[in-house]
Amino acid sequence: MDPAKTAVVLVEYQNDFTTEGGVLHGAVKTVMDQTDMLTHTKALVSAARAAGATIIHSPIQFAAGYYEITRHPYGILKGVVDSNAFVKGSWGAEIVGDLTPADGDIVLEASAVSTRSRARTSTSSCAARASRPWRWRASSRTAASSRR
Repeated sequence: MDPAKTAVVLVEYQNDFTTEGGVLHGAVKTVMDQTDMLTHTKALVSAARAAGATIIHSPIQFAAGYYEITRHPYGILKGVVDSNAFVKGSWGAEIVGDLTPADGDIVLEASAVSTRSRARTSTSSCAARASRPWRWRASSRTAASSRR
């Protein structure tokens, strides 16, 4: 692996999925246990950091009330709303402790734009993103700022 061209992207490694007590943990617990997912992910992230690769965290978060989502959600988003999962600022929306962002990691934060809310968004020059309702903001985290 060429660390200058390599990134490990961690999608939704958050308490509501990965941790006992998380509202959606029951849906993924069996597979996580069978594959020893967290142990393998920690080892991968450790090796990638040691090699100098970039670690990117991509959590999912919603404002209380889920104004970013349609009034009639379906599929996984219905489950998220019905279970009150991934509310920004809640324990369930936090990145699981074993994979807390470290110095130099990138944490993507999304805010949605919908007809129900006018969330503040950052602008993006990426034409592909312009057609989507999501705007992404990357922030570099330091170990001190991620240990709230």
